[in-house]
Amino acid sequence: MVGRANIASRLLSVAQYRICDVEEETESSMGIMERLMISCAAFIFLSGAFGFEALFAPDAEPWSKWEKHDPGSIARIDHSDWDLVLKPYIRLGPDGVNRFAYSRLSAEDATQLHRYLDRLAAISISQFSQREQLAYWINLYNALTTQLVATHYPVASISEIDLGGGGFGDGPWEKKLFAVEGEELSLNDIEHRILRPIWQDPRIHYAVNCASIGCPNLRRSAYEGDTVNRGLESAARNYFNNPRGVSIQAGDLVV
Repeated sequence: MVGRANIASRLLSVAQYRICDVEEETESSMGIMERLMISCAAFIFLSGAFGFEALFAPDAEPWSKWEKHDPGSIARIDHSDWDLVLKPYIRLGPDGVNRFAYSRLSAEDATQLHRYLDRLAAISISQFSQREQLAYWINLYNALTTQLVATHYPVASISEIDLGGGGFGDGPWEKKLFAVEGEELSLNDIEHRILRPIWQDPRIHYAVNCASIGCPNLRRSAYEGDTVNRGLESAARNYFNNPRGVSIQAGDLVV
């Protein structure tokens, strides 16, 4: 049996890796205790990223239909249309928050976004590898959310977009918005019945964007199957290296 000290040491080493490149830190830039506190906070968030969210969100119940994949597939999905929508409209603010300029979205680019979603709808996703599937579902969630807000803009909060569909509270998350392989899906289906339970990777929390200022950043580029793991790692690091994720104020750890 592994001793508790060894378990704690391993968990802390993982947490340190999540928050920063430890080798690049110096004692002068941050005290040992501060680094340990931030590392522990990062581990808590990364290992239980959905703990707080689970108070309000549906349980992660796997939808077995979407577990089907082809481990031998080398086919790739083209997400360049999504890239072309993201890059011109996302700006990084001085507070480290990416903001999408909905007010400037042109009719041409709105059409391109719609065309991208149409292409995703035409894909038989069960025929791809799990890496391609993971990038597909993350991009689909983010593109759908962006289209929703753009369609209803100006709106103060995504929760004001009440499309019905049942579920807890307001917002568009329970409404069936999109069909994949003939199956109607909601945003909650994608996040809580596909992404979370099938991959069981807490870093997904930092990749799907809820179109709110407190959410992890919407990436300026699409996720790709061959680099999706690196993208998830970067998304988690960026969140925790921003005061929205972890900060020390007057000697106190704020998460």
